[in-house]
Amino acid sequence: MRWLDTQAIVVGRRRLSGADRLVTLLTPEHGRMRAVARGDCLPRSRQAGALEPYGVCRVILLPGPGGGGLFRVDAAERVRPFLSLTGDLIRCQGAGLACAWVRGLSREGESRSLYHLLEGHLAELDAGSPVLAATAVFLWRLPQEMGVAPQLDQCADCGCGDGFAALRVVPGAAVCGECRKSGDIPLTAPHWAALRALANPAYSAAGATTPLAAAAVAGGCELASDTASDTVLRRLAALAQVYLRGHFGAGLP
Repeated sequence: MRWLDTQAIVVGRRRLSGADRLVTLLTPEHGRMRAVARGDCLPRSRQAGALEPYGVCRVILLPGPGGGGLFRVDAAERVRPFLSLTGDLIRCQGAGLACAWVRGLSREGESRSLYHLLEGHLAELDAGSPVLAATAVFLWRLPQEMGVAPQLDQCADCGCGDGFAALRVVPGAAVCGECRKSGDIPLTAPHWAALRALANPAYSAAGATTPLAAAAVAGGCELASDTASDTVLRRLAALAQVYLRGHFGAGLP
């Protein structure tokens, strides 16, 4: 392969030297890629603006001299800047959390669904959607994309279909009150209603703004606007990260 022309989202970057920067890219065709952007830290760099985090860019990559899967950025241009994400601290934090999880979970190879999930989430934040609700929806769609969506229709032990009292992280299933064991994470009825909406695989193929609205309706509470549900959303966002760590390793964000 002599060169590669692809769209990408910058999900991570760090300085290599006084002038160069190492960027981590998520691409739809090739998954996670690492590339050196030479001169990216210099004031007159032509590509520095295109390689800002949280935006969609088009890059031309050349194989690095040492191989090992490391590329060199030959050219870059910004396609979708998502300017409001860098001008709002809370939205910037939400975008950063999403990119950190994608950076930790993604691998080399085709990643179209994960790429479009992240792009849709960033677009949703940029459009002004509530950060907490959008983040909770995104984090619970990640297990669906990674193939470890929780089974919430029946108890993991006895198979009953109601009376759920806790979530068992591994293998990822609901547990009723009688079968609950030490280590299972207890959840109240409002949490269950919202979780079953957020973790429903039917929403994973919807558009960027649909999952948030669908979760609000199916959850039985206005997740998108009701400040009283912030506690529920914050709990579910934290639970999603515990769930992902349980399946993919404790070293994740």
